[in-house]
Amino acid sequence: MDKLGEEVPGGPVDPDVPVPDVAVEPAGTVAAGSGRRRIIGISIASVAAVIAIVAISAAVIAQGGSAPATSPSATESASESPTPSDPESASPSPSVEELVAAPHVGTGFPEAFVLTDSVLAQAGPGWAVESYASYPDVYDQEPAPPTASAVYLVDPTGAHFLAYSTGPSDAASGLTAVAWRESTGEVVLDHGDWGVVEVLDLSAGEATPLLASLLGVPSTDTVADLVMAAADGAELWRAWDGTSSRYVRWSDDGGYEFAAIDRKARGDSSFTLPPEWDQEKGLRRDGRVALFHARDNPDDYTSQEPDTLYAYDVSTDLVLSSRFTPGATIPDNYECYFETWQGADSLSYFCNLSSTNLPWTAVIKGLPALGDPVPTYASESQIGVVGMTSRIAYGNATDPQLLLPACSC
Repeated sequence: MDKLGEEVPGGPVDPDVPVPDVAVEPAGTVAAGSGRRRIIGISIASVAAVIAIVAISAAVIAQGGSAPATSPSATESASESPTPSDPESASPSPSVEELVAAPHVGTGFPEAFVLTDSVLAQAGPGWAVESYASYPDVYDQEPAPPTASAVYLVDPTGAHFLAYSTGPSDAASGLTAVAWRESTGEVVLDHGDWGVVEVLDLSAGEATPLLASLLGVPSTDTVADLVMAAADGAELWRAWDGTSSRYVRWSDDGGYEFAAIDRKARGDSSFTLPPEWDQEKGLRRDGRVALFHARDNPDDYTSQEPDTLYAYDVSTDLVLSSRFTPGATIPDNYECYFETWQGADSLSYFCNLSSTNLPWTAVIKGLPALGDPVPTYASESQIGVVGMTSRIAYGNATDPQLLLPACSC
């Protein structure tokens, strides 16, 4: 196989001594600019509590009384539930010493904290990765100005931690997180129509373009495309080598290596990978299996009907096949087209001639059961309006709908 804050002081307060400003330490535009260092932050709630105590103390002194000592429990209780400026935000689960408010990216983006290594280390079941951006209107002659984009780590309470952000740009429009490599702390980002795919290091806050050459495909400038990402972390990638599509599998223990479906295409003369415009035919709902078609005579383009069906399981790197043999109810002169997956091993086709359509169900035996849970596509973004472009829960596959190619028709 080819390897490719500091503690708020208590005690009496002199009303004639000005109260110093206490500010939350700012972070850079990209959250990783904080250096991921451990920060003892002072929450907005803590600051408000201190100011209130100072005001009460001053009033008591003015009436001839003495100022009460600042109670440690008062400041501690105010510091235990730091939240972003959104009053409806849930209290975050990480400890208060690690929480510092992150700069707000803009309208439509959630309030968030800076993402630190200690917060990242807590990610597990119940956590998720979310991306936010707007989609450009490619048909608008005078499109709206581009917007920023951002990626967040979200804890089980719904608190957001800013992992990465970009300023307004055309490439930022449509940015979507399409895979979360939990074992390596990375997120795969797709910039949509701009054809840019990057791998974001959540700890460093840096995104690196993923070119075909990094996959082992002999191409220096071609960007790779993510085909699918299973719940166990295995991914299938596609890249153009100048002549044909090559398929590469990524796993946390093996890195990039040519996938079994690619090796079969180059070792079996009866099977050829589909041309660039007609790639894999369909992805199973759990993001684990991809369907490919093959014809006995690859040079015969008179019919789109396949002769053999191939199912590639990215989790096991295995290929299963089945001959495509429509029954007697489908006339020989009908052409059959793949429509959708039905469950774990059944494939729905429609066969037509002129205006007459007939259904046909094909089965590929031996495929694993559907993964649980089947991922649910989530997007709140609209054309020209910032919203969530994707949400990938910890331990879940990537919903195939996130990976469908954008229509350029």
